[in-house]
Parts: sequence; C-alpha cells; structure tokens
Amino acid sequence: AAIETDARVLVGVSGHYIGFKVRKNDNFYLPLPFYHAFGGFGVYIGETCRYLLSQPPKPEDNKHSIRAMCGIGLRKEFWNQFKTRFAIKHIYEFYGASEANVYLVNLNDKEGSCGFIPYYYGIFLRLLYSGCIVKVDSVTYEPIRNRKGLCKMIRPG
Repeated sequence: AAIETDARVLVGVSGHYIGFKVRKNDNFYLPLPFYHAFGGFGVYIGETCRYLLSQPPKPEDNKHSIRAMCGIGLRKEFWNQFKTRFAIKHIYEFYGASEANVYLVNLNDKEGSCGFIPYYYGIFLRLLYSGCIVKVDSVTYEPIRNRKGLCKMIRPG
C-alpha cells in the first residue's frame, strides 16, 4: 500500500488524459478504484484480452465505438490479433505500479515496446530521476555487478 496524495493522483490522471489523447465525448469503463494508476481511465489486464480471444469469433466483436484501450500485460503474440478482431484503433501499454515513483507507458502503440527506452532519453532520465537501468542475467534476473560489487548500468535502448 502507498499514500496517494491528491496532487499525485491529479498529475497521474492528467498525464493519462494528455498522453492517451482523451476527447471530450469519450466514455470510460472503470473496473479499478480511482487511486490506482489507471483509475479514471478504461483499462484491461492482458489475460482478459487472451480470454476474449479464446472465445469463438462473433459478428458483434467489432460493433462498438471503442477507439482505444490501455492496460497491463497484453502479450506481443496477441496484440495485433486482438486489435484486428475487436477493431481497436489504439492500445497503450503501461508498466509500473500505483505506488511507484516512475512508470513506463507505451504511447507509440507498438506491440512489445513497453519498457523500451530510446537511447536519447537516457540523458533526460539521469537529469530527472536518481534511478538508472542496470544489466540483469537473462536466466536468474539477478543484477550483474562489476568488480566493486556495484550494479552495471546499461545504455537505454
């Protein structure tokens, strides 16, 4: 659990509205509490999309006015299939946590790119945040350390 101040919630929600190009006439389906990072915005959880895809196709699958979805964990192999079958124009992927100090959002609508940080953003990240991206072992997910025992930083991208 985390303390969510009014200011933090306002900044987070404002970021979603600007980043996801929310329009005045958009409606939202909200299955989450307002204090959640996606509170106040339509949301999916990746497995929900997989469950929907596992159902037999129906003519009603794309008879709606949904233009965008945002959520967490839509696997790359289902991304385009889901967009095509359900006629979803944009999907925005999110990675982080409600209580995190920073999170990543895929505003490019490109499958599998959530978590990708272009190299040229690295300069800005170091100026804005005290954290850094470190190299990890692809099997154990443990940080790889240098001779001094410090985590090895990697170049974003």
